[in-house]
Amino acid sequence: MMFHFEAQKFNLGEGLTYRPNFILPTIQVEGRQVILEPPGVWKGDHVEQVTTKYRRFREMFGSLYYFILIVQSNEYYRIRDGYPDSYDDIVESHRMGDLLYMLKSDGYKTLF
Repeated sequence: MMFHFEAQKFNLGEGLTYRPNFILPTIQVEGRQVILEPPGVWKGDHVEQVTTKYRRFREMFGSLYYFILIVQSNEYYRIRDGYPDSYDDIVESHRMGDLLYMLKSDGYKTLF
């Protein structure tokens, strides 16, 4: 199986939990299992809540998981520049084909 959808829940402390959208069990980057996270629309205080959760997840589990955030093109620069500690890589959604090809072919290079 190429991915598991919301298969695992992580306790982040202080009542926070995180359930990654896609864990790729057979793909690694830098020796870490890959997570793909398309968070949807970034609205108001939702951005702070989501990025806080991602940042905490990376602090606690970053040695095990390589976190790739997938965003819409119109949000790319705002999220990339404003929240760089919330992901290992950030990819525009229209580049998903390129991303998946590189991950499957072991030719992964950061896209940002």
